[in-house]
Amino acid sequence: MIAEYYDLILPYYVLVLSAVSFIVTAVDKALSKTDMRRVPEKRFVLLSLLGGGLGVLSAFYLIRHKTKHGGLLAKVWVSSLLSYLILVSVSVLLRMYNI
Repeated sequence: MIAEYYDLILPYYVLVLSAVSFIVTAVDKALSKTDMRRVPEKRFVLLSLLGGGLGVLSAFYLIRHKTKHGGLLAKVWVSSLLSYLILVSVSVLLRMYNI
């Protein structure tokens, strides 16, 4: 059934996307000390919406990056929670309807 594969793949998907998101955020932190082009803030929100919110948020707080940007932090928190709610809801629905 699809639900079994979904539940098997989901943790790896979140883990890989969170790791990529952490790296993107760390690279942006490094770029902030140079004159090079930076990662747009909307990219952090997009990564969070796709399921990489744990990586973005952990990087924000661990390396103290963008923590003074209240609007961005709120958007990343909301998009992270929304994406995880959707991912879990899909899993529940797949199991409920035996798909």
